[in-house]
Amino acid sequence: MFQSVSINIFFDISDNIGYVEENITFRQTSNETYIAIIPLIPPIKNNSRYAILNVRSGNNYLLYSIDQKENVLKVIVNNTASITINYMLFNYVEEVGIGLYTLFLDLSSYSNITDDFIVKISFLNTYDVKIYPKIGTKTSYSEKYITIYLSYPYTYTFVITEKSLEELGGYKSSISETGTTAITSSFGDYYYYIGLLVIAIAGLLLFILFRRRTMRVEVETIPATDLLSDETIRDIILIVGKYPEQGIKQSELVRKTGKPKSTISRRVNRLAKEEIIKIIRKGKYNIIKLTPKGKQLYEKLLEEKGNE
Repeated sequence: MFQSVSINIFFDISDNIGYVEENITFRQTSNETYIAIIPLIPPIKNNSRYAILNVRSGNNYLLYSIDQKENVLKVIVNNTASITINYMLFNYVEEVGIGLYTLFLDLSSYSNITDDFIVKISFLNTYDVKIYPKIGTKTSYSEKYITIYLSYPYTYTFVITEKSLEELGGYKSSISETGTTAITSSFGDYYYYIGLLVIAIAGLLLFILFRRRTMRVEVETIPATDLLSDETIRDIILIVGKYPEQGIKQSELVRKTGKPKSTISRRVNRLAKEEIIKIIRKGKYNIIKLTPKGKQLYEKLLEEKGNE
């Protein structure tokens, strides 16, 4: 039915939003009016959803309806050579730990509609991204973005980590001449890849179970005892501890740590949940103070720092 399908996606991990541009080219045009049925990238968990921004052919906006049960767009066409669909994906990324995320993209619905299929997915280069399966994939890097090209309509699993956390895990990433990511690890490449593979397989099984609706998927969070393994959390506690009486503005934490606003926000919310800090709202500012539990951790970190 279609001559080609190309999809461009940018994922904003911090806001859990994907921006999609889907371009469809028809094999032939028709003077008769008919309804073209075009797949959309389906939600993969209960709180995931998509929202259509516009559907157009050139500068002309087209009439359409959405079948959310089948996850397809029904577009009224007449003598139409190509269609561009812009839409957004919400809550497709799952945070499975501090700075660790999974993303599942089901592209299988495109398998029977065209032989010319390409998907380009971009992330900020502050993340490291691994993809399974790797068949027909290519990765490129720029100063700001990491872009992954997919050439087959499979179901893909992405394992995404904040680059600052790679150093905590004992490994570092570097870009080889071929454009792929080379990993050097003090624990050995074998164990690193086995760990990622376990995460990917577990996530894929959860995805399949959700699609069959035989159980609810619940993701285990990292226990509070592991919080201090995160360098950013340690920095936050050490900085906030210097202001025991007046506290410190959350915006100041962003400046003093040099971390993105979204990164600090996630850590602050986690620390508040664990009753290590308290957040006091003053006007338009969040004032951060340590709780008694937080002060104990602050003293512990100071002692560890003094013994280094």
